[in-house]
Amino acid sequence: MSFPDSADPASFDERLSRAFAGLDVSSDFDALLTARLARESEQDFAQRLHLARQLELERYRNARFHASWRQEARALLRLLTSETAGVAVLIVLVGSAVWGPLAAWANVQWPGLSDALHQNAAIVWPSLLGVLFGLAPLLARRLRDLRAD
Repeated sequence: MSFPDSADPASFDERLSRAFAGLDVSSDFDALLTARLARESEQDFAQRLHLARQLELERYRNARFHASWRQEARALLRLLTSETAGVAVLIVLVGSAVWGPLAAWANVQWPGLSDALHQNAAIVWPSLLGVLFGLAPLLARRLRDLRAD
């Protein structure tokens, strides 16, 4: 099998020249290649370093968040002592003792208010106790900060 222009060496040289036109055959090819590979390696290392720093920062933030949450839970558990329960019972007793005169006064000032409060007492007292227990860690932290100063 023979190509029509295969006998012509000039056309063969032209085809080879076109095929290998982008090939670098300079004398400093090895140095340029080594420099380019080193530069790309440094860029890749910088990218991996940046991603590793971001990942570590995210892990650190997660660890701090979970640690602070655990510390708050431990502080709340330390507050739930027999003294705290005693204070809650005392507040309920004082509230019950004050409820009668307060209800009579409120009935004179705002007719119907004491009836509404009496009907919703099953919701009001636990809600107030929940707010008190919810604010207890914040109040304890403030007291601790005031004592530290």
